[in-house]
Amino acid sequence: MKRILLRDIKQYGGNTEWVDPCLALAGELKTNDPREVLGLLVGSDRLLDGSYQRDVLKIYNAEQELKDK
Repeated sequence: MKRILLRDIKQYGGNTEWVDPCLALAGELKTNDPREVLGLLVGSDRLLDGSYQRDVLKIYNAEQELKDK
């Protein structure tokens, strides 16, 4: 997965520092679907300060609560 993210960043631009936070977030979201993980790169520099992860996890947790009802 890391190689896929690095390839995409090289091809379309971005910061390689986004990769590790992106992979950590994918783990928290319990996904290994490359399409979903690549989509997390839109968090760009917000991945570095954790603000993107907080926003995504807030939505994810709300969706999970709705499923549990």
